[in-house]
Amino acid sequence: MDKQILLTVFSRDFLLLIYIYDSTLVAQGAFSVYKTEIIKEIGGWQSCIGEDIVLTWKLLSRGYKTNFAKNAIAFTEVPEKLYTLGKQRKRWARGMIEAFKRVKTVTSKKLNFKSKFLMCLNLFFPFIDFATLIFMPLGLIFLAFGNQLLIG
Repeated sequence: MDKQILLTVFSRDFLLLIYIYDSTLVAQGAFSVYKTEIIKEIGGWQSCIGEDIVLTWKLLSRGYKTNFAKNAIAFTEVPEKLYTLGKQRKRWARGMIEAFKRVKTVTSKKLNFKSKFLMCLNLFFPFIDFATLIFMPLGLIFLAFGNQLLIG
């Protein structure tokens, strides 16, 4: 599969949240800086699949803010095959479920409605990923034959 398509699928949810939320709901481990005393205060890094999600949500639920540098340059490895993208997304989905179990986002009094809403939207990302991977190529095939059924 084309690397550009995989990169688009990979980055869609990051960009969506960054531009809508003007922050990030998950401080990815590869690009994050933390204040040590605050990490100790919330119990440190959890031993789980989605430790970065759990850590970020704990910070947010206690009233701390997350931020990002729009001009930062950082590199990470992006899955180049559909199979590895699927494995990564499955791992992220498990991490998100762990975060919902470990952090009481809905009942937190320090989280605003927008944050709670966007965190709950994460429940739909696995379904959105599946639909994107199935219907986008199918729509492009239909479009190639002059049928705009799935494209509009």
